[in-house]
Amino acid sequence: MNINDLRCQIDAIDLKLLALLKERAMIVQQIGQEKTRLSLPVYDSTREQAIFLRLSQNNSGPLSNVAIQTVFRSVIQVCTELQKEENNRSEF
Repeated sequence: MNINDLRCQIDAIDLKLLALLKERAMIVQQIGQEKTRLSLPVYDSTREQAIFLRLSQNNSGPLSNVAIQTVFRSVIQVCTELQKEENNRSEF
C-alpha cells in the first residue's frame, strides 16, 4: 500500500471520528440540560477520572495511556465548555 492509500484511510477514519465527536457532543448537551434541571455542577472530576481509568484499562496500544488521556482531556474540556454554554442558555 502506498502513502496516498494510507492517507485515504486516515481521511476516512477522521470523518468517522468527527461523526462520533458530534454524537458525543449532542449527548453532552442533553446531560447539560439534566444537570441544569437537577442543579448539578457542570464539571465532575470524579467522572473525568472514571473515564480515564476505563480508557486506560481498555487501551492495548499503540498509543500510551498518557497519550490517550491527553486526547480525551481535550475532548472532555471542549464538552465541558459545551455544557456550560447549554447551562447559560437554560438560565434565560
